[in-house]
Amino acid sequence: MGKKLRTDTEGAKYFGEKADSNHGQANHKDAGTVCGRLERPSFSIFKTVEAECLKFVGTPSFNPVPFLDASSAEIYMRPLELSLSPAAYQGPVPFVQVHCSKEEKMKLYSLLDSCKRLGLHRESEVRTKFSNGLFSVVKSLDRDRLILDSRPANLLERGEQRWIKSLASAESLCKLVIHDWHACHVGMCLKSELVEANQLLTLSGPLPRADNKVGIIIDDFVVLSTVKDGETEPSRGANLSGKVEELYKEVGLIPHPEKAFRDEERSTFWGADFDGKRGLIRGSLKRAIPLAWILLRVAELGVCSVELLQTLSGSLVSLMLFRRRMLSLLDMFFAATRGRNGNDVVQLSKRLVSEMLVCATLLPLAVTNLRAEVSGLLAPADAWMRSHSLLPAAAELPDPSQTFSANPLWSVLARVCLRKKTMETPDWFLASCTGDFSGLDSWLEAQGIGDYQLTGLPPVSELTQRVFESFPSAEISSGSEMGHTAQNNDVQPVSEVQTGFEKGSNAPNGGVYNKPACLSSSAFQLRTDCATEVSNRAPGQLAFCSGAGLGEDWRFTGRRGVLSSANSKLVQHLLRQFKKEQVVFGADETWPPCTAGFLDMFSGEKGVAKEFARETGCWVLTFDIEHDASEDLSNKVLQRQIERLFALDVFHGWGAAPVCQSFSVAVTPAIRSPEHPYGKPDVSDRAREKLEMGNLFASWLLSRMTLSLCLDLVFWVENPDLSWMLSKA
Repeated sequence: MGKKLRTDTEGAKYFGEKADSNHGQANHKDAGTVCGRLERPSFSIFKTVEAECLKFVGTPSFNPVPFLDASSAEIYMRPLELSLSPAAYQGPVPFVQVHCSKEEKMKLYSLLDSCKRLGLHRESEVRTKFSNGLFSVVKSLDRDRLILDSRPANLLERGEQRWIKSLASAESLCKLVIHDWHACHVGMCLKSELVEANQLLTLSGPLPRADNKVGIIIDDFVVLSTVKDGETEPSRGANLSGKVEELYKEVGLIPHPEKAFRDEERSTFWGADFDGKRGLIRGSLKRAIPLAWILLRVAELGVCSVELLQTLSGSLVSLMLFRRRMLSLLDMFFAATRGRNGNDVVQLSKRLVSEMLVCATLLPLAVTNLRAEVSGLLAPADAWMRSHSLLPAAAELPDPSQTFSANPLWSVLARVCLRKKTMETPDWFLASCTGDFSGLDSWLEAQGIGDYQLTGLPPVSELTQRVFESFPSAEISSGSEMGHTAQNNDVQPVSEVQTGFEKGSNAPNGGVYNKPACLSSSAFQLRTDCATEVSNRAPGQLAFCSGAGLGEDWRFTGRRGVLSSANSKLVQHLLRQFKKEQVVFGADETWPPCTAGFLDMFSGEKGVAKEFARETGCWVLTFDIEHDASEDLSNKVLQRQIERLFALDVFHGWGAAPVCQSFSVAVTPAIRSPEHPYGKPDVSDRAREKLEMGNLFASWLLSRMTLSLCLDLVFWVENPDLSWMLSKA
């Protein structure tokens, strides 16, 4: 109520047009337009006092003085003497009263007198103009809460200049920071030595490390105890709560038995739902669910008063404080209410309706995880220094020697204006960029172009000489590890690289760009160290069921590549996932290694791997399901791991001797034919399984072969000369 009155009297100061012009947020037009005005007074939650809906327990007997500091105790003992004189106050005084009928007022006074909460005073002792009022708010279906409206009396109080931090608020719990140094309940618990200072949840300190974390907000006492899962005995927190309850009774405070609870994994207090089993805390669902319903109804209605929008935004803020990043969702709410009267009716814009729907949908995610791991990337001391602008810029990164700059190409793209299309992008283009070439294959087939006609392309390095200096140009990253990308000294302007667009009037001009201060993406310097001597490469060898040129002579001519610092940690992390027993070592038995090696798939008894390691001195990583089930190359996860190692240039070369069950021409009856190289349609279910498994292996190996030719990597694939995998259709 006080907040509303202050809003009415100070609205011009905070919500005037001048204040609105200083904001850089969305304007009124983006959020909605005023389409009407409410003539009736707005709905209020307060009601007149009904004595029968009030309940007082016991009589006032608590003396807080022993538990207050000297300043607070003096104010408590001599409140009128230490306040301003009524004659000294020159400002306006709010009008207050006891809101009820004369008959109800007599019932109220009788109720207060029966529990010794009413007293008689001389007229000279009463500051008539600065007296208090009373009204009620609904607490439950049969109970009201009596509110003392002391705004006039508060005008004469001398400010303590100390923030009272013990107001009941779930936001305090969200920050895990609660308590007030001059609250008598805190002083009482500390003085009795039942609670220690290092157990208190405070507004100015971190979460206590004690097993029992104590929160005291006015007369609410809550203990969060860390216990073993499945514990049946009462926790120390429950025992402590029992002792504090007895202490309350001794000093004249009457506990509320209906609100008490012990050793509950899930409970609701301070307007929050706490789940100790999962370590989660959120705003009470008793508030969140009705709020979501109201948001949906308002969005459906399409109009709303400014006062209701303010109430909705305030309610959302109180719930989203448990996930503070969600506060960024609130934009149109504030734009729609800024500078407008509370009785104005706003026609909601599409953006505001969308914002309401998003907030209603995401409210269940406004949760704080009390067990969330703390990031070790930035030390707490560094975080504090940075927030106070005391941390040197060089100390903001874990390794001061590393500097990161954007690729000039991306910098240009970020500044380039939108361009007008001069041709439609093919339907298959975007899918092909993500690795799905089914649409491209269909288009090629419609154009009468076969797969074999696309073979024999020049190396990627020749096609992209001036764009990137290596292939691939970016590394795959996950978790907390990141691969550095290669940058080129000479990046073409976007206008030269991008085709199919018409240059706009504000497009950036081409320029000279310097190479950023970051490391190359190539983990191994192999392209000049690993050469091949190839003879008679068949034009159609990349096509499935085409000749592979078995007469080619492969010879290793280079030295072992040394792992670059750019990707060494990432590569070693990936290789560490494989067992040391899978590796045939050469000259160096360090694992994970610091040099490049070879890959031997379907290695059997590892005869080829052992000979290769002896001849080259390099390590060889082997895979075969006969060794262990974890080496099953039909496993998609394992295939992705191997593909990632390919992308990081971990291997000089590789070899594979896949099983030829379904590819053998000796299989009787035949399950493949020149007309059906992928398998005949009239085969048994068991043969169908073998066909599908063989086709998957062949397709995956073909993709590795294609990439290896682009990267100039040595590879061999072993199968019988008459195998359907190698023979021409």
